Amino acid sequence: MDDNFKIGNCTKQHIKARAESVLRHYGVELIRGKGLCPFHDDKTPSFIARLDKRGELFWKCQSCGVRGGDVFSFVAQKEGLDITKGALNAKENFIEVFKLAASACGLGYMLDPNAPKIEPPIKTDAPICTNCTKEYEPPHYLNDATKRMREQGEQTNLFTFLCRYWDEDAVKAVFSLYSVGLGMNINREKNWELIPMPTTLQRCNKCSAFPYIDEEGNTHAIKIIPYPVTDHHRIKTYPNAQMIFHKPESNKGVYFGTHLLATFPNKPLAIVESEKTAIIGTLIKPSFIWVAVGGFDYFNPDSEKQRAKLDRLKGRCLHIFPDVDKLTQWKERADKIREQGFNVVFRDEVIKMFAPNSGIDIGDVIVWEQERIKERLKQLNNEL
Repeated sequence: MDDNFKIGNCTKQHIKARAESVLRHYGVELIRGKGLCPFHDDKTPSFIARLDKRGELFWKCQSCGVRGGDVFSFVAQKEGLDITKGALNAKENFIEVFKLAASACGLGYMLDPNAPKIEPPIKTDAPICTNCTKEYEPPHYLNDATKRMREQGEQTNLFTFLCRYWDEDAVKAVFSLYSVGLGMNINREKNWELIPMPTTLQRCNKCSAFPYIDEEGNTHAIKIIPYPVTDHHRIKTYPNAQMIFHKPESNKGVYFGTHLLATFPNKPLAIVESEKTAIIGTLIKPSFIWVAVGGFDYFNPDSEKQRAKLDRLKGRCLHIFPDVDKLTQWKERADKIREQGFNVVFRDEVIKMFAPNSGIDIGDVIVWEQERIKERLKQLNNEL
């Protein structure tokens, strides 16, 4: 499957408007809305097709009972491809169906600029709008920005804070592993060009930049978050922006830490919400690959876009460490992806001891434990 293939709504509508051409491509000749059924050896016209009030194709066979919702379901059933929600390879199958339907009605050139422009077998008055002729865009990775921000990662407030509890070389190693850097400005209007000046958010100019990198080493997005030098919770003091998420539209998107799947093929995964927690988790438990989903809403197997990110993790044991404020919702998501074939361990044994409205996550617990250890060592030194 081509991870960069994009389906535009305009092209969908153009294909639906040419549904009769798609049907004819598959041998269905409609006369007053009826024709021979292509799904069985039909001798008399029992296949009916018409547009409903929304302009969607409705079709069924009055003899064999096969029916579907639109032109894409028709092509899917003819080609034996399952595109129903939750089906195995449903996304890949729909992309294939989409391409076949576009080609059948003469719109294949809208998906591939090298494909010949072929007139559909049935003329239609449906116009081709100029806004959707470019449906396939190459990705625009932020690799150079990642490299240059990473070079100054030690200048961030988060780096300074973590060095209070862990050896500086250990923090450097983890920052390097995840390519965490100093947040800098990016000009989205000029081809995502890096402006070598620190980003200022919440009056902080030592923000952390977390790159979302795939297994091939390509950066799909960069999230920039301000942290104080005295704490590991992001700054939310002022009403202006609390973070920036740089992501070109043509990039598919991955989870933070996905690139480490190729580096450590046998490690289990620890799934957390925030990037900062993934960094802290790696400092205390490097036997896991710590992966941050970047927000609870992005850990959603029912979303086609988010499911593509999740599918990259399949085949690994996923240890899910939830935030306490959405503990029930995290459990429901964990159960759902387990039903879909993922190997899941739900790790709420520590976090469930805290109040639901406390906003605590496993990163907080780890830092508190490090503070306790540091204080105990200080007491022992004083006693000696």
